[in-house]
Amino acid sequence: MASSLIGAVAGISIMVSREKDTKYAIPFGPFQSVGAIAYIFWGNMIMKFLFYRQAEMIAGTQKKTGFTLIELMIVIAIMAILAGIAAPNFQTYMTQRRLNGAARQVMTDLMAARSKAVSLNQKVKVSFGSNHIYQIWNDADGNGIVADNEGDDIERDIHPDYHDVTLSTGAINYILFDPRGTSTNSTVSAINSVGEKTITTSIAGRVKIN
Repeated sequence: MASSLIGAVAGISIMVSREKDTKYAIPFGPFQSVGAIAYIFWGNMIMKFLFYRQAEMIAGTQKKTGFTLIELMIVIAIMAILAGIAAPNFQTYMTQRRLNGAARQVMTDLMAARSKAVSLNQKVKVSFGSNHIYQIWNDADGNGIVADNEGDDIERDIHPDYHDVTLSTGAINYILFDPRGTSTNSTVSAINSVGEKTITTSIAGRVKIN
């Protein structure tokens, strides 16, 4: 019960603060650990609050039911303290998760661009014109040059899902894949408050996260 209450309080607080929305799952295991700690330190008191009055009523020694206001306030205060301890750690965890997710999205789109270049036998360019938006173009006219907005002109924006992550490239802000799947050594960095992930493309066209 303690785990459920702490998880509910922390989860609602995080969603209200827009650190997470309902489509992302929050792991329950850490809240079980916090609940176990609560039981170790305050287990007897909590059990007394929950079951003492019911036992007295069954035995016929207590006519009144329910908890006193002080008892309820103490339990709520304990749960609030534990939730306050758990919430910052989860905010850091989710910030790291968004960074990883943004890096995986960029890597996936670069791999898809390479496959498209091979399947269409055309050059494909991934252009990073913004710190969170990139576009994918292909050499539709077959002249060997990929012009801006040429071909399918696909746009990707990482901010709807990873709002605190920004993208950075080197002096050349695009990655070009040849029909054979080859490319040039290129690096794209995904950055937020917890760190940085780099997505590299090799001459052979291999894409990976470092």
